[in-house]
Amino acid sequence: MRFPKGAPGEPITAEHTIGGLDVLHTPPPHWRPDVLLVAVGAMSRPCMDAARCLSEEQIGVTVVDPQWVWPISPALTELAGRHRITVCVEDAIADVGIGAHLSHHIGRTHPRTRTYTLGLPPAYIPHASRDHILSSHGLTGPAIRIRCKSLLNALHEVPGPEDHPDSGDSY
Repeated sequence: MRFPKGAPGEPITAEHTIGGLDVLHTPPPHWRPDVLLVAVGAMSRPCMDAARCLSEEQIGVTVVDPQWVWPISPALTELAGRHRITVCVEDAIADVGIGAHLSHHIGRTHPRTRTYTLGLPPAYIPHASRDHILSSHGLTGPAIRIRCKSLLNALHEVPGPEDHPDSGDSY
């Protein structure tokens, strides 16, 4: 097991728990569920920062900390199916990490939900501080916000989860 280096941040209190997931942030009930941010490990704080900024722009964001990542929680796939995009944010190699597994799993259960992973590249990363490495690979609140907006803009008129026969109104 690996633990992130650096000082721990302030604790983040879950709004509620569903199916073993800590739900850290939800949009107002009347907003469209646009983005599900899956914060793996120590990525909860940057995801919360991104969610606050996106919410100020009237983008409906849910942030969850899955607590465990293997096997994938059925509650997580169900929640992903209710959002236009799901973005897994991890401080590990994106191509072979939790996000890749989550994307594969969601693709089988909710094929119309777009899934993406933000993480580190599969390359040698020169020694630097944790903050520098995360910043240089787009794993900060502002960078996550920009990436989410870009992904939403790329959807154009692609039908969202409200067109899904299995979408629901509650979390």
